[in-house]
Amino acid sequence: MNQKENTYKYPTRYELNLTLSELTTRAFAERLAKSKGIFFPKGLQSEIADSLSSLFWGHSDLEKIRNAAYNSKVKKTLAGFIVRTEDTEFDLPRFLDTLRRNNTLGKDYELGPLRKMSIQDSKENMLKDTARTTYKSSLNYIKRKPGRIEFLSEEIRQFDFTIEERNDSEWKILVECQKSTDANEIKKIIETQAPKNSINIDQLEYDLLSPKETIEFFDKLADVGMSKDWRIEDIKYLIFRRGEDEEEEEATEEQLSGIRQAKLDGTNLRQNPFVKQSEKSGYSFTAMTYRYEHKTKGIVIQISAEFKMRPKVFEISITNYWTRVGIGSDSNMIKEKPPIRKELEIKSHFWNRARQLFNEITETKKETKALLKI
Repeated sequence: MNQKENTYKYPTRYELNLTLSELTTRAFAERLAKSKGIFFPKGLQSEIADSLSSLFWGHSDLEKIRNAAYNSKVKKTLAGFIVRTEDTEFDLPRFLDTLRRNNTLGKDYELGPLRKMSIQDSKENMLKDTARTTYKSSLNYIKRKPGRIEFLSEEIRQFDFTIEERNDSEWKILVECQKSTDANEIKKIIETQAPKNSINIDQLEYDLLSPKETIEFFDKLADVGMSKDWRIEDIKYLIFRRGEDEEEEEATEEQLSGIRQAKLDGTNLRQNPFVKQSEKSGYSFTAMTYRYEHKTKGIVIQISAEFKMRPKVFEISITNYWTRVGIGSDSNMIKEKPPIRKELEIKSHFWNRARQLFNEITETKKETKALLKI
């Protein structure tokens, strides 16, 4: 992928004004103004944007504005999938490296080199699991999307991913990305470029669970998602669906209060009246946000677990991270950005546990169906 090919017409003043006033942060707009020797100590962001949109900007500045617009409101999520093969000649890392070296993917894609991670790196990131070897790489690609702002119609996206070789015929891919669609790009490359019928790909898909099993999944995940160093402190958010054709709904504070109390009391969420009624009525859960506290380090985190996209695939993100100062309520917590290594470590562990739980639920269902046929 050649970045120089990512060309566009110089944006109109309207496009610049809208981008700087609504699609970037005030802090970015102020930094941009300062780079031109302009200061706005008290001005509204809309006023800053109006002034800056009248200036002429070079290519490098326009790229900064574009990137700020794309990244101002995003969070890093972790998604993953399993690649299996019965072809003894197929090796996923070698296959991807061949695609990269032969430049097979076309001008919109640039696959980074595969770097074998050291055992120490793998352990620190909790990516080792039962893997024999772990590789790390990245994918850059151009996402084209029509819209009212031509200036933002082509977005250069980039994400990192790891490949864990679990045995000669199975690999786990974990994707650290900013949008759900990012993870689908590397999956699509593997699916479309691999020799026909040579691989199978497994994901944590919402459609593989019954409504009752989605409730069981999110209930048990609260207990097993984190290591024993953490305790569940709260359930902050729940999305449920009344039926396949119904819109998703957010649980009310009253409904959440009963759910969080049940979890804090150490009881099964499915004993809660609302959850019981949900099971009885065929409701399904699609997302839940958990809050955990570290037992010894004074760290509090909020983790969002949800099924997204079509088909709905499981992904997680850390939505908040605090350091607790002293003993007390939220007023004694300082909001921080988690260290990069720590964030990946927590999300990788949580996804691994979610996958184990998902497999347990789906395998139990398969065994039950097999017994019923006897």
